[in-house]
Amino acid sequence: MVSVWAADITPLLIEETYQAYYDKVPEWRKDKADKLKNVDDKARSVGAWILWEKMKKVLIKAAKEAGQSCAYIVRGISGATLEVYRVDLKDGKEARVRATSFRLPDLTKLLTLVAISSKEEVLNYLPNNYPASMIYPAGIIVDGLVIEKATVKAEKEPVLTLPQQRK
Repeated sequence: MVSVWAADITPLLIEETYQAYYDKVPEWRKDKADKLKNVDDKARSVGAWILWEKMKKVLIKAAKEAGQSCAYIVRGISGATLEVYRVDLKDGKEARVRATSFRLPDLTKLLTLVAISSKEEVLNYLPNNYPASMIYPAGIIVDGLVIEKATVKAEKEPVLTLPQQRK
């Protein structure tokens, strides 16, 4: 099953409807929408959050049906690590977790592609100094993703000390 998520923002162009949904979004999303000048862009910003909340509900429902104790959201890469959030299935609250990488299981073990966003992201990069571009969906809900926990490496004491540190 593949679900493509799209939203008609036309109702959000009506001030009363926009305000009703605007009141439901978090403060940081309100700030983002408030900085936009175009009314259509403000409606898209608020609509994107409402659509995200619907996708999150689908994720929670799928995790409950699969008998999972929690669900994970991989939001993106921040520096050398992933932004991974653990979602509590009871209240939907998110908590950031440490993770170094994630991988999809073998295709034979990948059970379900639950939902996929209709919004696309573009990544331009230079692997081995050759220009490349990748177009990918902004959000995907999959079953069977494996998240690797971050391991904290203990630093060893240096064998030699700096001359100014010697007694």
